[in-house]
Amino acid sequence: MEESVAILTDSDSVVQEKLVLSSDEVIENGLRRFGWSEMVQCILVSSAMYFDAQQSFIAIYSDDYPTWHCTDPTTSFITGLPQSSFFMGCLVGSFLLATLADTSLGRKNLLVLSSLSMSISSVIIVFSTNVWVYSAFKFLIGFWRSSIGTCVLVLLTEKVSTEWRFTVGILEYFCFTLGRWALKRMLAIMVLGVGIGMVYFGMPLAVGNLGFDIYLAVVFNALMEIPSCVATYFLENYRRKPSILAFSVASGICCILCVVVGRGLQVAKVGLSLVAFFCNVTAYNVFLIYIIELFPTSVRNTTTSLVRQATVFGSIFSPFFIAAGRKNDVFSYGVFGVVIMSSCLTLVCLPETIGVALCDTMDQQEKKDTISA
Repeated sequence: MEESVAILTDSDSVVQEKLVLSSDEVIENGLRRFGWSEMVQCILVSSAMYFDAQQSFIAIYSDDYPTWHCTDPTTSFITGLPQSSFFMGCLVGSFLLATLADTSLGRKNLLVLSSLSMSISSVIIVFSTNVWVYSAFKFLIGFWRSSIGTCVLVLLTEKVSTEWRFTVGILEYFCFTLGRWALKRMLAIMVLGVGIGMVYFGMPLAVGNLGFDIYLAVVFNALMEIPSCVATYFLENYRRKPSILAFSVASGICCILCVVVGRGLQVAKVGLSLVAFFCNVTAYNVFLIYIIELFPTSVRNTTTSLVRQATVFGSIFSPFFIAAGRKNDVFSYGVFGVVIMSSCLTLVCLPETIGVALCDTMDQQEKKDTISA
């Protein structure tokens, strides 16, 4: 009897010990509640790495020595001084700022201070009058940039439980990679998609503003799809960027001419609207091919989906412009023309893809773009 009581007492004590959690286990259990709000916070914190990457690699373009110049080449010391100053600033900043995150300022405050100071220095540097002032500002940029990556990584890993740390760690480096080229390319092609999509979906909806038989107008617009497909076929061996630019600008000009002609010359207005739609559909077809060639296999489906959503986003505003254009064509055809031509400005930021083999990974795409540049 005594032995059974002893055994019961021992088992109870073991159960009680298991019920008592340490402070580390309590914190870990609290961090395990990782929902959408926490994910949004992690994404916002990781976005600082985008600007970190920009400052790290912007010298590839800003400090590149031109192939044509008026004076003799300067010494290698002078040409390499700005970027060397940047990394010297990173080295000094890593020593002086690292302890502030663990002591007086804290990680969040240091991240905000570093990002703000780096941004201000990046703006002021454009007023540099010589290489010495430019190098001094590069030093300051590197100094403030030095703590961003560390603060982001530590904040992310401290925000989540053990099981999520690897995931959010990858998120940081993903944002860093985007800051080099992919995000800028993505934004540029999406802006172009908004302009082309607004006209592509808006022109058929605006046939009621032509003052022409609405059924015949719809039929004529639908028939324009056929010659545009034929034109797209013959554009296979032509460069993508000039093709999109030419047909988009032609569509925009025809839209503006619809405003100039007005309701007085109904036949001319209908003809111009059909030409505008034909050019827009052709640009849209080449655009769809272009976005497939623009991104590697690993992200091609995602990027293509996002760009197509951007074209749909552009069409959201079309009905409002069409309704306003019933009284004045400036608000419909005029807006369509300005938007599609303005969106073509983003082609300056995008590479040519004609005859270029498709890449499988982001690294392959980046190396190929660097070689072609």
